[in-house]
Amino acid sequence: MSEFLTFKARWQESLSEVVRAYQKQHIEVDLALDQTTRKMDDFIELLIDESLKAIPETSVKSLREDIAILAVGGYGRRQMFPYSDVDLLITYDTHGGAFVEKFSSELVRQCWDSGLKLGQAIRSINDTVSLARDESQVATALIETRLLWGNAALHTRLRARFESWLQKSRRSFLDHCEASRKKEIEETALAVYSLEPDVKRSPGTLRDLQLILWAGFARYEVTGFQALADCGGLKPEVAEFLIETQKYLSTIRMNLHVHAGRSQDVLTRQEQLWLTDQEGISDYQGQRAVERYMQQYFQKADFVARTSRRFIELCKPTTFQERVSARVYRRIIDETYIVLNGRLNVVSHNVKEVISSLESILHAFTIAAEHKVRISSRLIESIRNHVSDLPRDISEEASSQFISLLNRVGSVGTIVRDLYECGILEILIPQFTHARGLLQFNNYHAYTVDEHTFRVLEGLDQLSRESPTKEIVAKLRKPWVLSLAMLIHDLGKGYEQDHSQLGAQIAIKTAARLGLQESDASTIEMLVLEHLSMSLLAFRRDTSDPLVVAEFARTVQEASKLRKLYLLTICDIKAVGPGIWNDWKAQLLAELYERTSLSLSGKFDKPELEQQLKATKEKAIQLYAKSNPSVEDQKRLTSELNEMPDHYLMSASAANIVQDMQIAMRLTDHQLEIIDRYDEETNTLELIILTRQHGTERCFHRMTGVLTAAQMSILTADIYTSGSGFICDRFLVQDNDSPNRPLPGRLDKVREELTKAVERPISFEQLFQKQRRYQTRGDQQPISNQRPHVSMDNDTSRHATIIDVFAHDRPGLLFTLSKAIYDLDLSITLARITTHVDLVVDVFYVTDLNNKKIKEDYVLNAIASRLEHVIDEFDRHGYRLFIS
Repeated sequence: MSEFLTFKARWQESLSEVVRAYQKQHIEVDLALDQTTRKMDDFIELLIDESLKAIPETSVKSLREDIAILAVGGYGRRQMFPYSDVDLLITYDTHGGAFVEKFSSELVRQCWDSGLKLGQAIRSINDTVSLARDESQVATALIETRLLWGNAALHTRLRARFESWLQKSRRSFLDHCEASRKKEIEETALAVYSLEPDVKRSPGTLRDLQLILWAGFARYEVTGFQALADCGGLKPEVAEFLIETQKYLSTIRMNLHVHAGRSQDVLTRQEQLWLTDQEGISDYQGQRAVERYMQQYFQKADFVARTSRRFIELCKPTTFQERVSARVYRRIIDETYIVLNGRLNVVSHNVKEVISSLESILHAFTIAAEHKVRISSRLIESIRNHVSDLPRDISEEASSQFISLLNRVGSVGTIVRDLYECGILEILIPQFTHARGLLQFNNYHAYTVDEHTFRVLEGLDQLSRESPTKEIVAKLRKPWVLSLAMLIHDLGKGYEQDHSQLGAQIAIKTAARLGLQESDASTIEMLVLEHLSMSLLAFRRDTSDPLVVAEFARTVQEASKLRKLYLLTICDIKAVGPGIWNDWKAQLLAELYERTSLSLSGKFDKPELEQQLKATKEKAIQLYAKSNPSVEDQKRLTSELNEMPDHYLMSASAANIVQDMQIAMRLTDHQLEIIDRYDEETNTLELIILTRQHGTERCFHRMTGVLTAAQMSILTADIYTSGSGFICDRFLVQDNDSPNRPLPGRLDKVREELTKAVERPISFEQLFQKQRRYQTRGDQQPISNQRPHVSMDNDTSRHATIIDVFAHDRPGLLFTLSKAIYDLDLSITLARITTHVDLVVDVFYVTDLNNKKIKEDYVLNAIASRLEHVIDEFDRHGYRLFIS
């Protein structure tokens, strides 16, 4: 065994001793961190001794006088997690001597060869302090340092120089720390309520605890939360909570490292399940154990994040320019309020009066909104400290003030966030307390219920500034009704009941609490109860059917309610998480909105539909005649159009209809043509397979297999068969291999495989295995506790039976389902694929082989039973055919 492997083995054995003791619960996290740090000190000393062999023995003494090797960062703080980086600073005075470079290079090599993740710097004292002025990461690493080897006088000199600079440049240091923290959060797209938080870097975690300590050291020249409490920097109860939270978060991080056997700081959903099981937490009243575990986490993180923001602000000394600016530019309002730098504060001797009642607090928020500024952190802190003393009853004045604030679309999201941060929102709507930090444990939602709600309101603010939605927002009567519905829409989550129905009950109670008119209360109740209806209908049903739209129109009743529900639906989907909203969903919702608007005005019923179909045909014929003057060909086109199903004519543009029909008229039996249309606005690819009937009308499952194996996500699929035997299968897909238009060569390959699939059966298992693209995610077990199921809908469509399949999304699922439907002697006429919480929803419009609905109950039950069996087999082992 080589020498460096011997050192590596020594370190691994030393680390294993600590890990084993921690796993057996012989030591807690604080002692585990201290022991890991001590063992690391001993090991670094061993590597230093080994590295000294690279220089002449007579020069070792002078080298010890020339340099100081320091532990910095987390290692310097004695918070060494098992697989954390080892941060070292090798410093010297003005020059390091002849052998510094050689020794340093050897030490770095020894560290890396021993398996340590090293973060090292070799700098003079002057360079180190100079760099600290410009880079906050360097400065914060120097807050707590320890001498490991070398000249102690150099370490003392460095600390004296650094601390002298820090006291003179406290404001600059704090500004840089704050800016660096904001940049870290922005670059990693982190939020307090991200559902897979990083316990080191996410807001409200260990980094923010360190930020408080860094600011405290700059302001009070002490380290540690208890020391900050002793000198008056923190309230004793706050310091105690921060100490407990640091231990809590450190325990989580230690568990993650130990469980993974490597550096692991992200609290993934799988790790959340594991930690919940380790804690012995159980389900309770409709809330999963893991959701209870994570709600506690988020509540602690929220407190730390808020404390960190306020503490930084309080520690910052005001500059001379700010003091001058405060006198010159501040505005005094009603001799009580001060507006400065985009914030509203209160004259010091009026603070008690302003925070003395709910009405006076809401008045302060109104003043801030009128002047387009936010409440200052200091005032929010004052309100929060006093909120427990406020009465819980809502006066007519307070209700009116709250409604007025909710009416300010454009800034309502920010207003509500501030109301929430200072504790006032939970007085106005007590049920919001349950939503604080409430996790929705699935792969669909990216935020907690409270964070999601605020993002919904902020989405409304954004829609009020964008076309075409700003025109719809401008038409809203009583915008506050929509804002309040958005606030309430998900408050029914975390219970055993259906959250929409329970939310509607909460809406009724809230309306009564606020003393709202019955008509407004009814609208809010409807919006909350139906807040999922519009998306479910748009994404899962054929909304070109007038009966489907008419039924939805009866639900919303009037255009003003439709506008509110449409905006709520858009904002709700956008606020679920990154990547959920796309142009395809926007298009489907817009179509339903427009068709429902027409239906409410009586313009989307059967007679109107026939007029629209006639107009569509005439437009297509006119467009065709421009390039083909032959009367005979125009008559043939008219004949072909008359044989096409209505939903084809309703869903295609005149230009696309002409292109399809031109192909249809030249196709003979057994001929096949595939065309593609790429839409840059929606980043979707439309693939149209055109043929004359020759036994290919039931090869849908083959085509889905080809597209899925080619890494194309199928959004919708339409199967049109005309009375003349012309078949048009249309797939709308997104290419997961390319963010833009697929390359010609790739499309040629897909066309080739589709042609083979239509003409004859092929081995799809081999096709999937050849791709080898799904192994990374396909074998991961679903985290959802929702069971896959099948529902049959025989009421919505006049022409087809609708099958809704709810299942865990895995490679090959759509192919497996469509193949099972084929084996049941059913024809698919339309398919849509969407997501419902943690399940994918595959929707199939099917008929029997005679193009009739399935009417017998026993047949419907048999179909559902067979498909559920297929899903069960697929979930247990069938999916592996497509990933290995």
